[in-house]
Amino acid sequence: MKGYMKRLEASDLLQIWERGIGTAPSMALLPLLLAAFPEITPEQLPNLTIGARDSLLLTQREWLFGSRLEGVVSCPNCGEKLEFSLLVDELRADSGEGLDLNPRAPIFVKAAGVMVEVQIPTIDDAAKVASLEELLERCVRKVSKSGEDLTTAELSQGVIDAISRKIVKADPQADIRLSMECPACEHRWMATFDIVTYLWSEIHSWAQRMLFEVHQLASAYGWSEQEILALSPTRRQTYLSMIGEY
Repeated sequence: MKGYMKRLEASDLLQIWERGIGTAPSMALLPLLLAAFPEITPEQLPNLTIGARDSLLLTQREWLFGSRLEGVVSCPNCGEKLEFSLLVDELRADSGEGLDLNPRAPIFVKAAGVMVEVQIPTIDDAAKVASLEELLERCVRKVSKSGEDLTTAELSQGVIDAISRKIVKADPQADIRLSMECPACEHRWMATFDIVTYLWSEIHSWAQRMLFEVHQLASAYGWSEQEILALSPTRRQTYLSMIGEY
């Protein structure tokens, strides 16, 4: 289900950025989702899966900064810096609908004679754990083998890997990877793309630039922050060019 998305004003985004300073990007961006998608309530937000959250953040990123994403990654083999450039749609593992407010049914994994009932990780799950082991403990509901109950600590690595694969298949947007090849050493690998960290970094850089523009225009014309933020980007840049800042 694709929900209604509200276009955020510059003042809205600055408030979200200010409140998020000093917190983890995954927490700092939650107010962005609530502001941009009014259909989501504060009570529903923690129950979104990680993939649903990331799908919504991709949509919001496209509205805020455009469809093309550019960045740099380091080769894990030789340290060479590689640039990448791609479109939002190339990062989508689903249809782009993204907004699913219905609780997810548990999924079942059978491997090495072990039957596991597991819940797809949600925003709340990710916020309350510090390791994969803790996430596994939180999301696994039941483990049994030959009719006997087991604990997550008794799971073999093979079973844990099977659980991970099943979760990724059920919530693919939560695990996006880029196929990379280093031109210097020809090493090939799959680089994880994290829209949370990427978007928060963009918002932080945007906020710094915006506050600088407000400072320059307020100093030159005596306008208030509210008046400056109400200007369109084109008009702000035109005024800045008149005072020799751009």
